Amino acid sequence: TPLGLIMRKVYWIGALGWAVNVFWTCDIGVNFCTGYFDETDVIMDWKQIARQYVSRWFLFDVVVVLPDWVALILETDENIVETLSALRMLKIIRMLRLMRL
Repeated sequence: TPLGLIMRKVYWIGALGWAVNVFWTCDIGVNFCTGYFDETDVIMDWKQIARQYVSRWFLFDVVVVLPDWVALILETDENIVETLSALRMLKIIRMLRLMRL
């Protein structure tokens, strides 16, 4: 995580990074089960929900979460971590999306 780059000796930062990644990865799965509004109707059919999510937000969510997983796995190579940390800025956009809800 970006904070982990600054505070290398603090071990709970690494655990926090794993916890955050697990949370957002689980959120991707939850989005396949979360209904949505279509004009005035609430759609709760899982096939329609999955189709809606995959066509709108799934790729974006994977692009946001994937660099974090790669960075955690490849933490030993600082150059890769620094490059991937730039992609983490997409999380800000995702947070704005959550605030819109």
